[in-house]
Amino acid sequence: MNLLESRNIVLTGGHINTGRERIALEPSGTFESIEDLGRTIVTVAGRSEMIYFEDIASIYHDYVDPPKERVKSSGKPALALAISLREGGNLIQLGKRVEAEVSRLQDLYPIGLEFDTIAFQPGVVERKVEDFVSNLVQAVAIVMLVMFVTLGLRTGLVVSSLIPSTIVMSLLIMSFLGIGLD
Repeated sequence: MNLLESRNIVLTGGHINTGRERIALEPSGTFESIEDLGRTIVTVAGRSEMIYFEDIASIYHDYVDPPKERVKSSGKPALALAISLREGGNLIQLGKRVEAEVSRLQDLYPIGLEFDTIAFQPGVVERKVEDFVSNLVQAVAIVMLVMFVTLGLRTGLVVSSLIPSTIVMSLLIMSFLGIGLD
C-alpha cells in the first residue's frame, strides 16, 4: 500500500503565464487505468526479486462497500455533484450553462429521477451585482442632484461630472491591474 501511495503522488509541475491566461502543468506518472496499477513493479519483503502488482493481487474497479459517506436530499438517498468555477471565469455564464445542461438531462432521464439544486451561487451573485449597480446609480444621482441644487447648474454640472469620470477611471485601472470586482 505504501509503495502504491508513494508512486501515485501528484505534484504540481508549475505553471506558465501567457498574458491573460495561466496554464497549469501537470506531470504524468499517475495511475490512468487499472492496467497501469497492475503493471506497477513491487518488491517482495525479504526477497531481492521484483514482480508486477497484478501477480500478487486481484485488481478491479468497484464501489466502496459499505459506503463511507452517504448523501440524502429530502430524506432520500441521492447523488451529489458540485461544480466549481475556474479562476477568472464568469460565474453567471457558468450558471446559465449548468441550467441548460440540467434541463437537457432532465429530458433524457426517466420519470421519477429528480434533479434538485441545493445551492446555486450564480443567482445570488447576479442579484448582488444588480443591487450594487442600482445602489451606485442611486448614489450618483443623489449626489449630482445635491450638486445642482447647492452649486447651481453650471458649477454643479462640472463638479458632478467628476463622479462618473472617477468611477469609470477606477474600473479601467482595476481592469488593467487584473483586480476583479467581487
